[in-house]
Amino acid sequence: MLNNNFVKKKLNNNEICLGIWSIINSNSNLDIFSKCKIDFILLDMEHGNYFDNIENSIRTIENNNVSPIIRIPNYNSHYIQSNLDFGIHGIIAPQLKSIEQINEYLELTLFPPKGIRGFNPFVRSSSYNINNKVNLNVDKFILRSIILEDTKLLDQIEEICKIEFLDLIYIGAYDLSKSLNIDPNGSEMKKIIKDTTKIIKSFNKDVGAIVFNEKDFKELTDYGVNFIVYSVDSKIISSDLESFLKKI
Repeated sequence: MLNNNFVKKKLNNNEICLGIWSIINSNSNLDIFSKCKIDFILLDMEHGNYFDNIENSIRTIENNNVSPIIRIPNYNSHYIQSNLDFGIHGIIAPQLKSIEQINEYLELTLFPPKGIRGFNPFVRSSSYNINNKVNLNVDKFILRSIILEDTKLLDQIEEICKIEFLDLIYIGAYDLSKSLNIDPNGSEMKKIIKDTTKIIKSFNKDVGAIVFNEKDFKELTDYGVNFIVYSVDSKIISSDLESFLKKI
């Protein structure tokens, strides 16, 4: 529960954090992955099937001292409130199109007077009010992030970096490349990641991105990206079999 946000602690210490995307709703898989030496697992509600038993998924990951982070499908208050009540360590919000929408999303993650999040002392994130122990510093616990996937936001990156309570900006290379009509794995996209990371880091914000191999990992961490997502669980599972089949 909200005692130790493993990934936020490492980010605050300027350490690189490594995790994976998960689109397969399987606690067995989550247990396996979180027993590896990673820092977080991103549960994907936008493209994955995480609509049931999320609280149990959070418990499974936490039990291995790994941070559960969730990508909500949009910044609907229900998705934000319920996942925060379950005890999620961080939220990544996609499909944001303006600074106004970013601020609206952040308000939903913060208790009054900073925001408009509803408070319930009897949920998991409040330790169910057992022995009247309620974490009043929970606002500081949550890692708040957005996905940069729209050219309008890219053009306003410096203003976005000035937004209070926004901890991390994840550069969504795939959607952003679609907006720009460029190759997500090409040199133009890499330059955008490099230049954007430099700007974000100058405002003391953390930067996230995805990698699929050691070369990309080294390249992005050299840029300053410190929240690294290694691949997607479905690809990780299938790639070993694919590799074997090619050799026989």
